[in-house]
Amino acid sequence: MRLDVQAWENFKVLCQKSNLRPNEAVEAFLKVCIAKQNVASVLNMLQAENLGEKLARELELKEAMCDLEIAYNKDRQRNALDERFRAHNAIGNVIGFLPKITDPQLRQKARSLVEEALAYYKKTEESDSES
Repeated sequence: MRLDVQAWENFKVLCQKSNLRPNEAVEAFLKVCIAKQNVASVLNMLQAENLGEKLARELELKEAMCDLEIAYNKDRQRNALDERFRAHNAIGNVIGFLPKITDPQLRQKARSLVEEALAYYKKTEESDSES
């Protein structure tokens, strides 16, 4: 069997992080394929799981963005300290999700929202310090 050298090296590192020997991981995969009697269905199952994880991450980001928009808008309307604290936490949550998101449009929307909120809070802090 021939394998891409870099892929094999990356796989060995991944196995080591999971406390597995590479042959154990390969053997487990082979056993699942044999049990299912279909390699393609096992690969499709793994792809579906990856898509599900991607969707979950995107929904978590959207929830964090919603929290940020609500807190940011309430703070702008009422200048409420509790909403400002909530918005700052939401900014951190949105930023934390960005490295996990592959959808460029969603990433850009999140980035724009964070930048808008940061610009507002920078301006607010500057005007507060001048008072």
